[in-house]
Amino acid sequence: MKNYYFKLDANIWLDQNFDIEANSLEEAKKKAKAVAKKLLEDAPDVYNGRDGGKSLELLANYLADWTFGDLRFDVVNVEEEEEWNNIIA
Repeated sequence: MKNYYFKLDANIWLDQNFDIEANSLEEAKKKAKAVAKKLLEDAPDVYNGRDGGKSLELLANYLADWTFGDLRFDVVNVEEEEEWNNIIA
């Protein structure tokens, strides 16, 4: 038998409802996009590394009021061990 390595992506969906006042649907969409942009700007930086776990905790706290929607794992890549070693070498 051969050894194979694979990569998975975890996709987590959260949602939250908002309300805004606007004079038209176009204005409401523009305001909604501005709120989304502001939320992204204010979100804590998330990175992998020595403090990666802590930064994920900060993100979880930032999104604590959001409602969990779904969780899915996707297979991104599957390769033989020899091919994998060539990639990381």
